[in-house]
Amino acid sequence: STSWERINRTKDTEGKEKTTKAAVVALLDKEPAASLVSSSWRCSAVAIAQCPEEGSYRIIAGSRESSGRVAFQVKVWDILDVRPVLAGAPEEERPPPPRISLRFSLGGHSGPVVCAAIAQNSLVGATAGDDLGILVWDLKRGKLRVTVADAHSKQVKCIALTPNGNWGMSCSWDKTVKFWDLFKGKCVA
Repeated sequence: STSWERINRTKDTEGKEKTTKAAVVALLDKEPAASLVSSSWRCSAVAIAQCPEEGSYRIIAGSRESSGRVAFQVKVWDILDVRPVLAGAPEEERPPPPRISLRFSLGGHSGPVVCAAIAQNSLVGATAGDDLGILVWDLKRGKLRVTVADAHSKQVKCIALTPNGNWGMSCSWDKTVKFWDLFKGKCVA
């Protein structure tokens, strides 16, 4: 069983036990991972952020294939009840795996999604890919916030968001890096 947070116990120079919280470990247990995957949905991009609520995370992911009438999808999950686990703790002392809940299935891309980003506040996400556009999502309401059609002249390879989700950067096979105002969907540099 793998947990998202890990607590390390060490001894200081005087031999007193010291407990520290390690960074979030972005690995899924076999059980939660099975909840995220379905044989009919192929994930091609994923990003994760810790939600303001303690022990909660949000994931945004995009698909590389469409199926029938379903376009290239973006899915958003919440991971709840994440509890710390002591590093090296025996299996019987580990907490139960976190609960995973699908929040939204969103459409909008006309080509495979190849990159995803999520703001540190977990309220704004962005996806991009072969359709040359960038879609900015309101992850609290499950709505498309901004569409930047033809953001680049070739496939968008990477996107990143500022912690509050107001600004973003993208890079592409067209050899450009662009800085975006994500409220207006306008390139500012």
